[in-house]
Amino acid sequence: MAVLLVLLLVLRAAALVNAGMAGLVECYALAGHDIDDHHDSVPSGPVRPEKAGPR
Repeated sequence: MAVLLVLLLVLRAAALVNAGMAGLVECYALAGHDIDDHHDSVPSGPVRPEKAGPR
């Protein structure tokens, strides 16, 4: 029974973290920011032509 309760708590925590990240990305989008500009990561979507550089 305790294992089931722990599993339920872990799943709930994961759902809250997921919802929080989705909210953060939405806030960045509404503010006109690209969340990938703040990290050294591969862009999550198509690269804008002005950021693509010369061909």
